[in-house]
Amino acid sequence: MKKIDFFEKYRQDALSDLKKSSFMKTMKSYWISQIKYHFNETKHTSDDLLQLGNQLGSIFKSTAKIDEDARNQGLLSTAGHVFECLITWYVNLGLIGTNTIAIKFKKDLIPNAIKDALTVTYGNHGNPSNSESDIVVISFDQIKEEVFASIDPDILKNDKNFYKQLNELTDIHFRDIRVNVIQCKTNWNDNAQIPMAWDLIYSATQFNNDKIQVGIKGRKVHDLLSFKYSFATVPSQANSKQYTMKSVAVQRVHMLSGHNFWGAPTKRDTDDLSKVVAYSIGEIFNLNFPSIFDPTKFSQRFEDLKGDILFLSDFDLNLDD
Repeated sequence: MKKIDFFEKYRQDALSDLKKSSFMKTMKSYWISQIKYHFNETKHTSDDLLQLGNQLGSIFKSTAKIDEDARNQGLLSTAGHVFECLITWYVNLGLIGTNTIAIKFKKDLIPNAIKDALTVTYGNHGNPSNSESDIVVISFDQIKEEVFASIDPDILKNDKNFYKQLNELTDIHFRDIRVNVIQCKTNWNDNAQIPMAWDLIYSATQFNNDKIQVGIKGRKVHDLLSFKYSFATVPSQANSKQYTMKSVAVQRVHMLSGHNFWGAPTKRDTDDLSKVVAYSIGEIFNLNFPSIFDPTKFSQRFEDLKGDILFLSDFDLNLDD
């Protein structure tokens, strides 16, 4: 079996899970036409991918407008879920044909060793938590091709055997795996302290309070080849000009190990261009996956695989129209 076949099967599973939610209806009814407008060049280059990232916030808000002064929790909950799905879809679009997969967090889809490493417990009888791991991007690029030579291709037809094999690979090659958690929030102002706190927790090597434990069953994020924690927002606020390096919301996330992103063009500080208020979500590929994402190969990878990727064919997304 080829390594790429194994992990494209995993990508298809991660994305087919999105079909079972309200995301599918929104995508088909509203967003696909806008996506085709921004991502409709014949070559489908990495520049087109970045430009689509610059517009994701506007695309999202075209059907999920939230009045910040009069919003209800039910609407926020639905909007938040759909936004997570949209970011999962977009990151997988950019990583198509690689051995890196973005999964909207679901216990059945995340390898056990990675779930254990992300689990945080507080107190002797505290309930474990990893609820802020909205999206988990897992890169298996350092696992060598020959490891897959002895795996029976028929395993792709049997989910039970496939995920047993995936768990075994993750256990054996845990130190060769990279993980990037992306926390998604439609509203930036109300939630910036949450990703800041989680990044601090995962970055810490020890706590003075021994009741806090990061990782269970001997698994720790520090044992991975690399670990990053990112924040992605729309943002839902109508005026993005309000965000500067002096904004409290920006200060809380601008030092995250995996950076902070939004669905708009990258914005730099007007007083110091070396400082970034927020990166476009399209920048996540070069910033967080530089050894994996090759912009010169994106077009060919897309052309080779788009016909076999479930989430594209189900949307009847003929990008050459």
